[in-house]
Amino acid sequence: MLSFEHNLSQIIGDYEIKLTHTMYLPKTGSKKPCILYLHGGGLLYGTRHDLPKAHLTAIVQSGYPVLALSYPLAPSVPIDIILKSVHESIRWFSQDPASLSLQTDDFYLWGRSSGAYLMFHTAEKCLENHEKMPLGLINFYGYSGFDSPTFKTPRFLKGRAVIPRKAVLKFVEDPTVITDDPAMRRIILYEYARQTAEWTTLLGLVKLTPSLFSLKHETFSRFPRSFNTASNTDEDVPFSESKSISKIIPNSIFIPVYNRPHDFDTDAEEPQTVKVYDRLIQWLGVATG
Repeated sequence: MLSFEHNLSQIIGDYEIKLTHTMYLPKTGSKKPCILYLHGGGLLYGTRHDLPKAHLTAIVQSGYPVLALSYPLAPSVPIDIILKSVHESIRWFSQDPASLSLQTDDFYLWGRSSGAYLMFHTAEKCLENHEKMPLGLINFYGYSGFDSPTFKTPRFLKGRAVIPRKAVLKFVEDPTVITDDPAMRRIILYEYARQTAEWTTLLGLVKLTPSLFSLKHETFSRFPRSFNTASNTDEDVPFSESKSISKIIPNSIFIPVYNRPHDFDTDAEEPQTVKVYDRLIQWLGVATG
């Protein structure tokens, strides 16, 4: 597997955003579509490098290039800027895939958790603008918006300490636009946001129109086929989210996982995880063919 990085600068509103995207290619080259990957982290933390190597290697060795995208994180930018940044990165990809050593501009979108949320909104924007659509969507324990009562209620996970506000002030008050969090230092900000039910506040939704940031069923019905998976004991995102999404998007499949945590696939050797990724690679082959 080969890898190289691309730097990209964006000016969106009053924000200057400097991004680094990482491309992973099969050593022998490939004519297959690229998978554009969006990481999770509640839009507050996370890194494009969060995919376990075993999963990334398996997909790339199956012939699918993977472009891991970075994006700006809240609260230094609000959610509408995050969404616009991701859309701009997708447009950048589509304009010149040859510069990325690709032979086609066909692509899939893959999001895990909040990355799946960004994926859905990006697909919606492509629809609205009559832009090239992804061949398919890969939804790992994602969600369509912030209307769920689960997201509006204080959440305290067993064994996790209560986080005081002073512990996260350095993140809340820092105006620096952060686009990658490889050490996951900002996870404490997400935990604080969920414990205090201030998640949507930190995303800047209180100053916007919240309804604009939740997708409607009709929109999902116009999406390309999708691969969906989630755990029935997900402590972070309602299991019903991915399950219901898979029922609305035409020609989609849902692979349930049982008695595992939210990001169950971080344990690359767990049997259910292995099964999910085997099924995903099979699905990609059928979808591409």
